[in-house]
Amino acid sequence: MESADRMGPWGFGDAVVLLSPIGFLVAMVLKPNPMPTAKSLWLAAVLLFVLKLWYLQASPLEACACFVKGVLQALTPCSIVAGAIFLFDCMESSQCLAWMKVQLRVVTDSHPVAEVMLIGFCFAFVVEGASGFGTPAALAAPMLHSMGHPKMECVVCLLTFNTFMTIFGAVGTPVWFGIGEVVPDYGEENLMQVGFNAAIALSICAILIVPFVVNIIVPWSDLKKSLPFVFMSTLSIVVPFIGLAFVNYEFPTLASGIFGLLATTLLTVCRVGLGAHSKEEKPEAPEPEAVEDEPKKEISEFDLEKGKEGKEEKEEKEEKDVPVAVTTDLEIVPQSEMKSEIELDPLDGVTFSNPSGDVQKALAKVGASKIMAQAKAQESEAGALKTTQSKKSLRDKAVNPHVEVCKKTLKKFHKNRHMAVMPMRLWKAHHSEDSFEARSRTHKIHIDDAHLEHFNQGLNVFDCVFRTMPLWLTVLLLILTRIEPIGLKSALRLKEPMIVNGDLGTLGHLEISAVGRFSLSNILGTNIGWAYELLYIPFILPFVVAGCAPLLVLRRELDHSFGEIVHAVLHRIKGPAIALSGALMLVELLRTSDHLKDAPAIIIGTRLSETLSHAFVALSFPLGALGSFFSGSTTVSNLTFTQVQKMAADKLGLTSNALIALQLCGASSGNAFCLSNIIAATAVIGLHIPEGIIVKRVLKPVFAQYLICTLVLLPFIYA
Repeated sequence: MESADRMGPWGFGDAVVLLSPIGFLVAMVLKPNPMPTAKSLWLAAVLLFVLKLWYLQASPLEACACFVKGVLQALTPCSIVAGAIFLFDCMESSQCLAWMKVQLRVVTDSHPVAEVMLIGFCFAFVVEGASGFGTPAALAAPMLHSMGHPKMECVVCLLTFNTFMTIFGAVGTPVWFGIGEVVPDYGEENLMQVGFNAAIALSICAILIVPFVVNIIVPWSDLKKSLPFVFMSTLSIVVPFIGLAFVNYEFPTLASGIFGLLATTLLTVCRVGLGAHSKEEKPEAPEPEAVEDEPKKEISEFDLEKGKEGKEEKEEKEEKDVPVAVTTDLEIVPQSEMKSEIELDPLDGVTFSNPSGDVQKALAKVGASKIMAQAKAQESEAGALKTTQSKKSLRDKAVNPHVEVCKKTLKKFHKNRHMAVMPMRLWKAHHSEDSFEARSRTHKIHIDDAHLEHFNQGLNVFDCVFRTMPLWLTVLLLILTRIEPIGLKSALRLKEPMIVNGDLGTLGHLEISAVGRFSLSNILGTNIGWAYELLYIPFILPFVVAGCAPLLVLRRELDHSFGEIVHAVLHRIKGPAIALSGALMLVELLRTSDHLKDAPAIIIGTRLSETLSHAFVALSFPLGALGSFFSGSTTVSNLTFTQVQKMAADKLGLTSNALIALQLCGASSGNAFCLSNIIAATAVIGLHIPEGIIVKRVLKPVFAQYLICTLVLLPFIYA
């Protein structure tokens, strides 16, 4: 069949028509009341399915087989997300995370800039180099949040940081597989040149943009004093990153990440380039002796105008600026579990603090004992807090904020903990909005970990080895299973010996090997197949093994049993699984050709290059980002659009290495707003917000990368 017959009938209109499902998806995600991705991704996949049959007149069997393969393909990212959740929950239950938080605070002295660079940038670099698959955001974002930073900012920061890391992914997979598989005769030298060009462009982006990414979490007043530290930490990664990319495309991310992590730790310990931050400059004032003075800083306090409508003006003036604290002396669940059970706005003023003998004294100072008594009397009649937008309903709820907020969360108890809560959202509804004014609108949740005293008694060998075991065992297992000369990589992917080899009729042919490799070939009688390598993907090895190890060694200190952790993981993975299956169906429909028509991705790229000529260069980066947006993978984006980029470069007389490198940069940047990564990160951290909100937050740094990478690579493209 002629090449023209394998395209659509409308020339450039083919690209417009076939991009309409992506346009629909973007519109549904970014509209004011976003449609859940569990629905929008499936609808976009159905729309593209209809277009393939009606507009392209493609083979119906191949189109249906793409649906089947997409659902099965979702097992891979779902397994990775479930493994990351399991590992993090095991770290929490075995107190490993608590110990690491204490030690990081000792190293960083609770310096927010050092915390963000160590965990969010350097540690994430190591994880990306060993694992890929969007694991850094899913693993490092909860760690940053556990240090006291807000959930939303942690997710946005890690997703943006991830854009600098994924051009080589897990041991070079996006290059040797994503590009080499599509262009098998490209050669090792050309592949290294593509990786080197992309590394130069993204390293320049990192030097210029990383300070602004840190600013997502750290206020500029603190950040500007530590800019030398940020630049030195960034250079400790990008310099070896560029150097290694010149000779190899498998380990630049992992090796430079390890070097940068060690260098940044040394800079932090020696306080090189780190300026003072707000906590150091404004230490807490000593507790006043007079009863009329303000309460301790540990109690959440706000200036609220007392009184309701109809009160005398004099009475309102007397009660106007009396701070109110709502506190409970109950024993509550550990902070991490409680924060997963309640979703409050960062301005709600939730504070976790260690117990203090002066709590009741502080309550008496602010006249809160009456509120406590009322809360206790009404506790049996109070219901759980329900999500509502009704101001009248919120006023009713605000009558007793202690019961309405705390009763929902305090389902289990933990010794020697106190909580001070001031639900500002409810008080704002209860009182006139004009009269409401909080002393501070900081977005940071201050946490004094209950384990601080226990774990701050000095280091010992046992804690250093076994408290960090989940992390170093994760990295070790990934390295052992990814380095080809060791032999485990090929052993975990063996197709033989087979333990199952059977025909499933027209559904396909099923094979299961002894090492857990599942494959379904000839789906619906087509040449489309699916494979799932149980022991190779980052699931059992390393996440489950690394998570179970501390449960066994530290079994006497567990907060939750193995069964409770598994139950929580299954509960949290249900939503992401639905969305990911829709995303993977859309990917398969876009990138799959059949005997009648080319893949929609190839048609889109070909029509755009024919129509736009050299202006296509400006679309090279967005095409790569688009591939990652709907697939969640730099590798899949390269598999989808590399052939398009090479065809355009050959037709326009451009340097294909540089144009593919620009596509690679776009694919890496697209990881910031790809739905599967957002779903994975928010699921692990326990953030329940529309994905469109996060997409809007990351678009600015991605657009900056687009401009910088395009300008940097233009001389290479036209060389």
